[in-house]
Amino acid sequence: MGRHYITALRQPALLEAIETALGQTAGGAKMPTTARYLGGQEAGRELIFAATVTPLSGGEGGVLVAFEDVTPLTKKPGRCGRISWPMSATSCARR
Repeated sequence: MGRHYITALRQPALLEAIETALGQTAGGAKMPTTARYLGGQEAGRELIFAATVTPLSGGEGGVLVAFEDVTPLTKKPGRCGRISWPMSATSCARR
């Protein structure tokens, strides 16, 4: 795309997760991290995503960022009560 990821993503929690993943040593265990990402608005409601950042194997030192829309899980009062972060799509079912 020709742009640095910081100019496209622009949210401190996600950028910190990416930097953490990029900083993992090649010889150590590569653990994914999760961050909250606010993705704008749709139909008058704020979209909330759980972004999972996973370091890639190999010499390039890249990461894979996967976004999961968790808006329905965070916007239904009474369904799960207060949801702590980080969360997964199955965290409501276990409560």
